[in-house]
Amino acid sequence: MSVLRSHFSRAELFAVGAELSTLLVIFWIGSLVDSTISAEISVHASVPMKAASSAASSLLVVLSLYFHGLYDFRELQAARGLWVRFFSALMIAGTLLWVLNQLITLPCFGPRSLAISVGLATTVLLPWRHLTTAVSWRRVFADRILIVGVDEAAVRLGRAIEARGNEGHSVVGFFGEYVDRDPSLGSLQIVDGEMPLLEAARSRSATKIVVAQQDTRGRLSLDSLLDCKLAGFKVERASEFFERFTGRILLDDVRIKSSLVFSDGFVVPRFVLWAKRLGEIAVSSMGLALASPLMFMIAVLVRVDSPGPALYCQERLGRNGRPFVLWKFRSMRQDAEADGAARWATQNDDRVTRLGRILRRSRLDELPQLWNVLRGDMSMVGPRPEREEFVRTLSELNPIYQYRLSVRPGLTGWAQVKSSYAGTLEESLEKLSYDLFYIKNVSLRLDASILASTVRLVLFGRGSR
Repeated sequence: MSVLRSHFSRAELFAVGAELSTLLVIFWIGSLVDSTISAEISVHASVPMKAASSAASSLLVVLSLYFHGLYDFRELQAARGLWVRFFSALMIAGTLLWVLNQLITLPCFGPRSLAISVGLATTVLLPWRHLTTAVSWRRVFADRILIVGVDEAAVRLGRAIEARGNEGHSVVGFFGEYVDRDPSLGSLQIVDGEMPLLEAARSRSATKIVVAQQDTRGRLSLDSLLDCKLAGFKVERASEFFERFTGRILLDDVRIKSSLVFSDGFVVPRFVLWAKRLGEIAVSSMGLALASPLMFMIAVLVRVDSPGPALYCQERLGRNGRPFVLWKFRSMRQDAEADGAARWATQNDDRVTRLGRILRRSRLDELPQLWNVLRGDMSMVGPRPEREEFVRTLSELNPIYQYRLSVRPGLTGWAQVKSSYAGTLEESLEKLSYDLFYIKNVSLRLDASILASTVRLVLFGRGSR
């Protein structure tokens, strides 16, 4: 459940639930209206059959909305063309339902009920989305958080919460000594550290207390936290809250190693590893077979677009630091690193070819890595493999970075679907926090969620350089 909450905010889960319920009603109405018109449908269509058809149709529409990015509220707040994307999702879902109707001729799944249902969904769903979004953004279900601490780490946590303010959390204040505050923290947000913590929480109508202060042996004692706990307030450490809220490991925690050692996770059942590997062999084999015509066409286009080979190989580090050769379609000029210095790709990198920009945006340049997956060098899901030079540099900046090598690198990963492309040392360390979260919470369900998100990102071309 914590992984699900890290992948979807409360607002997004609320929108999915509300729209799924609305669609169930819409498709049920469509089947009832159709039944009153056609005597044949009324005779043959049982209530369970109607319910099953309505549920399947509703789920398909929700999946279409998801793959169009309509449940990513962080993206939608800055996105234009919401109407176009919404109608596109409904039209694609309607087309798929019509195709299913041609393949599976169920009495309650006729063209008339389909037309009625899609028409109702088009009329009702977008206003309903605006209503559910408005309710979510007004923080009806928000936890009111009192952060214990006024230092830099506490301020960063508060800013992270406020930056995602429509996701079920709001900061009501920082509890601590004013003289110890971070300079960037406004004095109006500080709750007087002289008063008891329980009284401070009640004065701000807090519902949750998040402890970002590292030392609890001074004025803030465990007794005061226990008093709040017994009074009905939820009390949580900043590292645990940050992980569940953002889907990242808090790298600023000074006790990060002990926190990782004594927390749940990092232990994957053997049958999960076997099932994961068997699935990867099946998917990579099938993918190579089905994509071979497309890969041949891309190889020809790469050769035509710019001088040089179609495929590009590079040594990367795999599990336990074992080097392997990674394959991909060449998307840069042949002399991209003529001086021999390893460099990250940057925004609008002039080394990228015309065709390379398209391949990178669509992730099609990664198709040859299905061979790496089949060989066992890589996994379908995992931290992206890095070059040895980058791993060495990043490990010097943060020794925790080397723990990325405890699992096989992936064709896609949690960091790839949760953040944009890393083109600097700082961005790579930020992605480390996502990679550690994945390594800690490896599961087949999380892998399936990441693969579904990857498909959506490929359709809309976000996060590439």
